[in-house]
Amino acid sequence: VAISQIQRVMSGAFQFKQIHVCGRPAGTKGILRFAADELQWTLDGKKENADNSVLMSRADIKAFAWLSAGRQQQLRVSMTDGRDHRFDGFSSSDFERVEEFVDSTLGMQIDKVENIYTKGSFSGTPEFNENVMQLEKDNKVVFDMPLQHISAANMVIERKEVALEFNQDDGQLGNADESLLEMRVVFGNESTEDDVKEVHEKILELADLRVLTGDMVASLEDVRVVVPGPRGKYAIELYEDFLKVREKNGPFERSFAYENVSNIFLLLKTAVRGHHQRYVVIGLDPPMRKGASVYGFLVMLCDEDDEIDLDINLSEDKLKALNLEQTKSGRQFEVVADVLQKVSGKNKVISCHADSTFRRLYREIHRSSRHAADYVDSIPCSHNADPGDLYPLESCLLFLMRPCTLISIKDIEKVVIDVAQIKITGQASNFGLKIKLKNGTTVAYGQIKEDFEAPFKKWAKEKRIMVEDTRKMRSEREQERFDADDAGGDENQGVDAMFEDSDESDDESFKAGDSEDEPDEEFNSDLGSDDSGSEISDEDSDEDYGAPA
Repeated sequence: VAISQIQRVMSGAFQFKQIHVCGRPAGTKGILRFAADELQWTLDGKKENADNSVLMSRADIKAFAWLSAGRQQQLRVSMTDGRDHRFDGFSSSDFERVEEFVDSTLGMQIDKVENIYTKGSFSGTPEFNENVMQLEKDNKVVFDMPLQHISAANMVIERKEVALEFNQDDGQLGNADESLLEMRVVFGNESTEDDVKEVHEKILELADLRVLTGDMVASLEDVRVVVPGPRGKYAIELYEDFLKVREKNGPFERSFAYENVSNIFLLLKTAVRGHHQRYVVIGLDPPMRKGASVYGFLVMLCDEDDEIDLDINLSEDKLKALNLEQTKSGRQFEVVADVLQKVSGKNKVISCHADSTFRRLYREIHRSSRHAADYVDSIPCSHNADPGDLYPLESCLLFLMRPCTLISIKDIEKVVIDVAQIKITGQASNFGLKIKLKNGTTVAYGQIKEDFEAPFKKWAKEKRIMVEDTRKMRSEREQERFDADDAGGDENQGVDAMFEDSDESDDESFKAGDSEDEPDEEFNSDLGSDDSGSEISDEDSDEDYGAPA
């Protein structure tokens, strides 16, 4: 670029354009201003506030450094509180101006970093300089990273790895933006487990991450976890302040503070060939990241007949306060949900029971039909072409499996029976639902069998949700066109009279009413004519989540 990026703003002050702050999504550039008492970076086209700017007061600046690697130039500003701000986008000719300004106006020196390893290797010995992690080789820096941008550090001791997750601001990410989500520090064969633990502890300390520690309360082995993937056997460890999920034969391991658990659900999975299973669903807020994917739920799957004996490692006083026993026995899904709810301190487990609205309505409507069933709690359907189950609960709609979605009833503007997704196959028809939210978003579910339509409409009516049936609207429009055609029929009476005589010669064996019955209309215009109409509230029941009624 021929035009210089530096401009003089006022006497003794400069500003640079097209400067990127390390730690923000790629492509987010702004203006870096140098003044006598402060430095400030502001995102292009945005007002100056905490989200769109970086303010560095002169009194809080500890040191300046300039790094040059080929055509790439970077200014680093170290703060007295240990933070490290890095700015990219300078040209090599900008160094003299920045150096002169820092020296004459701020009375400080700027160090030029030259010990950079440039031979292509990406391995070295980990060293820590304040809150910066470096890999060094031959006394030169191979790689360095400010630890202030790390949101989580998980150790996978079997693989000698430390998985680092980075802070993300999804509100700043556009469709074309790229941002680093995760990085793994892999140790060589010559490293020991103690070396891995030492680096992990140092990262946790310097990154100021809250370390979840404590005595284990209970441990569940060989639990099936279906979300997030991969599916397989996991160990669930319950502590007093958090729970840990660890993959039995893989690198996945996460810890979740109970304060980040928003809801606990216990739900019946749609039976397959008479085999009943239960979902234990844990809502997470904020959601968990795994690579580029975000998961707001942890979903466990239990067979209905599996029984366990779970030892609980708590004192007598705590067991009494939580209404627990030293050993909790029973069906696996009941034990897991009950112990998790009581140890985490959540008010309730949201579940389906004998008096659940949707189960009751389905049973009433199909009591004597071929669709009769003792209990039906969910609607098999598809979302984004992926099969799953939609649960109409007392205060929300919850879809399992991928992606799991939760919609609060208070956020729903209306529900549309989607005629575009209806498919006729013999006597059965499938339909679709469009859930339109008050914020303008629409969530679609398809491939729903006809026997779920009437119960869902009545459920929506009881929850005072407006329902639109596009089939009824289409039939009304067709009737209007038919009536309009009849109104214009009088104009042809003169023409019809010319053929009156010829009509008398018709076959006398024909009698009115002998014709076959007219075929039924494709859609019933009266169908459903009577039906119009975060953390989950306490309207959901937490009782009787054992055997179905």
